[in-house]
Amino acid sequence: MRLLIRVFHVVIRMNKPTKSATRTTRAILCLFPLVFPALVSAQQEFYAAPYVYQTNADGSATLTGYTGPGGSVVVPTSISSLPVTGLYNTFAAVPWFPNVTLTNVTIPSSVLSIGDGAFYCCASLTNITIPSSVTNIGYGAFQDCAALSAITIPASVTSITDWAFADCSSLSAVTIPGNVASIGDSAFQGCASLTNVAFSSGLTNIGEYAFAYDELLNNVVIPNGVMNLAGFPYCTALTNVTIPESVINIEDDAFLGCTKLANAAIPGTVTNIGNYAFEGSSGLTSITIAGSVGNYAFAYCTSLTNATLSNGVGSIGDYAFCECGGLTSIVIPGSVNSIGVGSFSFTSLTNLTMSNGVSVIGGVAFCECGLLTSVTIPPSVQSIGEQAFWDCNKLTNVFFQGNAPASPGDAENGGIVPFLPPAICYYLPGTTGWSNTYHEVPAVLWNPLIQTGNGHFGVQNNQFGFDITGTPAIPIVVEATTNLANPVWTPLTNVTLTNGLFHFTEPTQPNTPSRYYRIGSP
Repeated sequence: MRLLIRVFHVVIRMNKPTKSATRTTRAILCLFPLVFPALVSAQQEFYAAPYVYQTNADGSATLTGYTGPGGSVVVPTSISSLPVTGLYNTFAAVPWFPNVTLTNVTIPSSVLSIGDGAFYCCASLTNITIPSSVTNIGYGAFQDCAALSAITIPASVTSITDWAFADCSSLSAVTIPGNVASIGDSAFQGCASLTNVAFSSGLTNIGEYAFAYDELLNNVVIPNGVMNLAGFPYCTALTNVTIPESVINIEDDAFLGCTKLANAAIPGTVTNIGNYAFEGSSGLTSITIAGSVGNYAFAYCTSLTNATLSNGVGSIGDYAFCECGGLTSIVIPGSVNSIGVGSFSFTSLTNLTMSNGVSVIGGVAFCECGLLTSVTIPPSVQSIGEQAFWDCNKLTNVFFQGNAPASPGDAENGGIVPFLPPAICYYLPGTTGWSNTYHEVPAVLWNPLIQTGNGHFGVQNNQFGFDITGTPAIPIVVEATTNLANPVWTPLTNVTLTNGLFHFTEPTQPNTPSRYYRIGSP
């Protein structure tokens, strides 16, 4: 039995929940000697110059080694009267065959499979003819064929396995035929000259890191039929990707580090966006999301100014939008149960709307949102994490619509509080768990009431007015609408109840048959 080199590619990720960008380090470990498991494990090998081969159960042969001079090679259709149906590690550049310097190879139509490592590290290979009989291209079959600039994959191929064409640094264009259902992990990773990939219908899966580090690839159209989308991290020239409605899952790292990606419309069929999926896509300006959002999914997308979360988003992962400095407004729908740790930290939010349904606000979720001035916490919120709104230096008004949420941020228990001065928490009558402070910041009853029976309610001197009373110094806004069935509320005045009293007046509206008023939190 011969011992064969096995090459392992290990991706090492080092993530820190800090302001610094996530770093990804690639390490390639060559472990020697290890064994390719499949063919060589139990079969006897034979030699018929210049090939080593094994026999198969169906009476055919697989070529497992080559001892010839290289150059231009025509693979035989038979060997020792056996038809040649497979290549396995045949021309791999391993230490015991140091003189293999293939430049051209013609494969006969008897071959059905180009197996694992068949042309691994054939650095001088510039041209190869693959017949229409081949259905499978195996693990690392053409990996590190650095001179291979073009290849035609026949329509008969149904599977392109992991690392099949990885690090073919001269390969400039690839057409994936229609019978290929799956492209394996890292199949075209590190193809530094690859500018165009044409996908055909029939493809359902693109593996992890399939086109990673292909730094000239600038436009990708994913075919309809793909359900799980991955495979394009660190494609630093990629500006546009078209995602079909067949996609339901955008996998971890799918477009990680695609720094120029500006157009990536996410269809409503997507139910999950994985961890780090678009992290560092600093060209991305606008997205609409219908599914749950993974950890770091859009972190460091510094040009992102518009993020629309559709009703149906179930959760927002840790640091999902961290350091999206252009993001000024976000509406979190009621379908969201949890807002992850640091999810909107270091953003430019000035407007934050959380709908009823949100249960958990994670630690440092909105830390360093220095432009945020007012927040309304819906009654569904059960807990607020440590430092959730720390260093929001302009945040003065926090309006709670329900009972006091639990928080680990309690100095008595060694925790760190969720808010800092100048924040003041306001709570409604009838809610529970409140005292004169909420985790070390003031807590004040917010109870404005329109007075209708004190003689100041109604029209006087062509002015309509009324008194508003409540806890002294609480902030309020008076709003009006003309249609309660489909109200559009217009703010009229924004004041504080000095000494617990404010008299509101406005000119009567002769062109308005009816007008309705309400008091809200600013």
